[in-house]
Amino acid sequence: MRDLVRKTLDEIGYTQRSYGTSGKTAHIEVHLSGSRPTSRSASNKGLEAKQHESEDDLDTGAGDQGMMVGFACDETEELMPLPIALAHRLTRRLTEVRKNGTLGYLRPDGKSQVTVEYRFGKPARVDTIVISTQHAEMSSRPRSAAIWRRSSSTRSFSKELLQNTRILVNRPGGS
Repeated sequence: MRDLVRKTLDEIGYTQRSYGTSGKTAHIEVHLSGSRPTSRSASNKGLEAKQHESEDDLDTGAGDQGMMVGFACDETEELMPLPIALAHRLTRRLTEVRKNGTLGYLRPDGKSQVTVEYRFGKPARVDTIVISTQHAEMSSRPRSAAIWRRSSSTRSFSKELLQNTRILVNRPGGS
């Protein structure tokens, strides 16, 4: 387990203690335990099976899994709402340009938010794109914003949606 955590930290990009943590130096504690009997009995069977309305082997509960909230729609090929699909594309691009060296001064832990204006229930335009990422101290914020805009910020976005779009690039904490 510890080796897996260290490997994952390194793969994400936490390779030096100065980045906040490092796969080499992190103190990792592992504490695992089984779920409580009350949790298992509440979630291992679906409602229909509990009420003896179904004998189907597939009619099982979620076990001890977490909750998910969301919905699917046909706005994107991912069947996700357009704002989250675009935000995911941006954060994947942040990782790509960090790892391939295009923007090698970037650090892990990038975030994005995309605000989409809807008209009559359909995406009409991207109002605002926010990108927030940690980066090396030597990198200036205006330089980072300009390079990000040129290199990748809207590559995967439909040009029709990018009308008067504000692109905000900053570090966590707004500095």
